[in-house]
Amino acid sequence: MSTSSATKYEIIESNLNRYFCIILLILGTFGNTCNICIFIRPKLRPIPCSWYFLASTCANFIALYMGCLTRVLTTFNIGPQTTIALAIYCKTRSYLIYGSLSLSIWLIIGACIDRWASSCRNTRIRSFSNVKIAKRVIIGLTFIIYL
Repeated sequence: MSTSSATKYEIIESNLNRYFCIILLILGTFGNTCNICIFIRPKLRPIPCSWYFLASTCANFIALYMGCLTRVLTTFNIGPQTTIALAIYCKTRSYLIYGSLSLSIWLIIGACIDRWASSCRNTRIRSFSNVKIAKRVIIGLTFIIYL
């Protein structure tokens, strides 16, 4: 592969990172904002499943902004310039992105388990479907995943 074709591929990659991520950032922000507006309504607050989805949306916000916004800023040469700062930045960014994506998935699994518990015939299992337990599970999952 010649130098000129490598340069063309780098330009294409830079433009894709810049413009595709901007579109993804705009659409993701709109979707996550709509989710937050829906799940914070007073009518949904007593439903434990909505707490799981709200927390999952917040985790998705972190992943979206740490993944796309930082990539867009990098294409405009905005970001850490020294080698040490770059290493810390990359490790922190990866940690937050993968942790947030993992947390989001586990919170959706928690919502599924909550729905199962709320529809179970056994009253003891059904009692696990409440907001107090949902909040504890959300906090517990956050600590487990980020530690």
